[in-house]
Amino acid sequence: MNPPRPRPSLRRHPMAVAAAAFSCAFACASAQATVTATTPPNTFGDFENITYGATGNVFELQPYLFVTGLGSASDAKSVIGGNPALSYSFSSVNKTAGLFTIDYTITNHSATDTFTNLRFMVFANPDGNPDPLFTDVVGESWGAASLTGPVARKVVSLPAVDNLPSTFKFANTLTDTGIEPACALAAGCDATFGMQWNAAQLKPGEQFVVQVGLSDDGSTLSSRFLTATAAGAVGTELTFSGTGVLTAVPEPASWAIMLAGLGAVGMIARRRASAR
Repeated sequence: MNPPRPRPSLRRHPMAVAAAAFSCAFACASAQATVTATTPPNTFGDFENITYGATGNVFELQPYLFVTGLGSASDAKSVIGGNPALSYSFSSVNKTAGLFTIDYTITNHSATDTFTNLRFMVFANPDGNPDPLFTDVVGESWGAASLTGPVARKVVSLPAVDNLPSTFKFANTLTDTGIEPACALAAGCDATFGMQWNAAQLKPGEQFVVQVGLSDDGSTLSSRFLTATAAGAVGTELTFSGTGVLTAVPEPASWAIMLAGLGAVGMIARRRASAR
């Protein structure tokens, strides 16, 4: 296991957020803006300062993982770090101006071992309103369970007696209790989100890919999702959704064919350029 590392504080810095909101007031043509991470993620896949809407800012977003037999729940990289059969990676992309996605991938490279009871939780701390209270009104669409959708969600306010990452690490799962009542009222709350995806088994040659979607235009990746609407910033709303999918690891031959094809395309492009 890797040694524990310090995590960013849950306390926001009002001056920094207010300054970002002030500059956006001049730069943003409308309430809707490109959702993007303004700060590069660290090696664990923690993101900070994902901006959205007119004044919105996801102060932090962190992935946590539990796998039976690999210790207690913790950050995903540390959990798989002690087993050479597993690898962990992540990537992010702006699918559209209003939708930012992050893919977290756990891969089983073993030819014989199956890992069980994977639980992947993403913790998000949205601040749609740059006032000193960071208040958002939280809503949800949480219908019937699906094969790829999240299985649990929890929304609490800060300062919270029930800290979501600590609860997940203690219980190795997220209790599905929905939205704290105060966060659904018109006055809103300083909300924090937790959403979880499960995989009963990760067989040899399989990947568990959890894709998280953050949007300010209502785009969703799943039929189950949460929303955070800024109590004091009209038109600033974050939609938090995602999927968890088991897929086969691409075979080496498939990678070789793909790389060869890319190389051929590059060679043709260079020849055309030199012929001009």
